[in-house]
Amino acid sequence: MILSDRMAAKEKLTLILLPGLLCDGAIWKHQENNLRDLVDIRVADFRGLESIRAMADSVIRDAPPRFAIAGHSMGGRVALEVANIVGERVSHLILLDTDVQPRAPGEEQRRQVSLEFAEQQGMAEFARHWVRPLLATERQGDELLLSRLIAMVERFSIGDYKAQLKALLYRPDASAYLQDIFCPTLLICGRNGGPRTVERHELIAACLGCANLVVIESCGHMTPIERPVAVTEAIRNLLLSNMQEK
Repeated sequence: MILSDRMAAKEKLTLILLPGLLCDGAIWKHQENNLRDLVDIRVADFRGLESIRAMADSVIRDAPPRFAIAGHSMGGRVALEVANIVGERVSHLILLDTDVQPRAPGEEQRRQVSLEFAEQQGMAEFARHWVRPLLATERQGDELLLSRLIAMVERFSIGDYKAQLKALLYRPDASAYLQDIFCPTLLICGRNGGPRTVERHELIAACLGCANLVVIESCGHMTPIERPVAVTEAIRNLLLSNMQEK
């Protein structure tokens, strides 16, 4: 029996996609549309939740007994928390443009400045200032991409932003349990991803003995939507390689 027949003969694996700060399902649209032949897709929504643990609990509550999980940025921290709580249920872990460290010195003040700007100028104006620097330099002139990202951020309220900032400021130190994660793990980051550097991802991969790292060229922090084909291909390769081994 060929691989496709074996896959069709049994229930598909569920892949849960976790968005980052001020991101929704739009960030995962390409992956959602182009991985459905391989896995069942679910996209999480973290509106109204004020902690990484609450976000993780919401994912676990709605998840099937066995599932794969992919998290971008803040969503990567949530994915790690899920793996820490119910690691035996996680078949694959995919982390994009994320980090594992707790709050850094001066971070609260920097985020407060950002929040005050959003409160004073509104989410639309905030989005126009916040989104562009997250992209690689060569993508910052892509008006279609920018308009999609700005529209996504505008769908969030000031209250949503406050809640997610609180979650990030009081996030757990995920580095404490990286060595306890044993499922096949993939790290993805943009070459030009700002503070979530390639070097940071290399350190995380070194702590995860079962991890591979894919670096996407000409890409900033918003990898799933900035270079969607490359991200989808990397995720597909991880899932297929593990299925073929079985």
